[in-house]
Amino acid sequence: MRLLTLCLLSLLPLLAQARSIDQIEIAEQLSAGQELPALQLNGAATRYFFGMVPVYIGALYLEQPANNSQQIITQDSAKRMQFVMRRDVRARKIAEALSDALSTNLDEAELRQLQPQIDQLMALYGNVTLHKGDISSLDYLPGQGTRLIMSGQDKGRIPGKRLYDAVLKVWIGPSPVSREFKASILGGAAPTSARFDSAENKSSMAATN
Repeated sequence: MRLLTLCLLSLLPLLAQARSIDQIEIAEQLSAGQELPALQLNGAATRYFFGMVPVYIGALYLEQPANNSQQIITQDSAKRMQFVMRRDVRARKIAEALSDALSTNLDEAELRQLQPQIDQLMALYGNVTLHKGDISSLDYLPGQGTRLIMSGQDKGRIPGKRLYDAVLKVWIGPSPVSREFKASILGGAAPTSARFDSAENKSSMAATN
């Protein structure tokens, strides 16, 4: 019995390093590597389309956790928005949904100025299929710019900070894809299953086929 107790106690630090979201373990910390410093989980939640179709678990990682969206967006520090797929989705459809959400969060002048970089980002996604369980991320590397990683592969980088600032607004800006999802990844008390109030829902079903 004593040996069993000691074994269980030894596992506690490991268990504390992950958060369970819909039975998927999300790391509380990411070790330094891949050109990023050590990052801490700010918040995570499942994204649903039409309130019923789980598409991905989104997790925001920062150097220092924060709950102010404007502060997070403007800080010139390393960031990662990570996605664990909950169903098979073509990358091209993800790119299209992201482009639509950017249009919602940017005014005409911002959209016009950033369109070349947005087009570059859309092209990086290609037309592969992301399968259930696959992990992708959009990283901000200070002094470099936005990096897309899909299934462990570096798909490319887009210089500058403004594109990543705009992309973050999709999830934590004034018109996020879901206010519940925004609250959760900002470390708030919203349910981790952020099913409602989605700006993405206009094109959500198309994005899953």
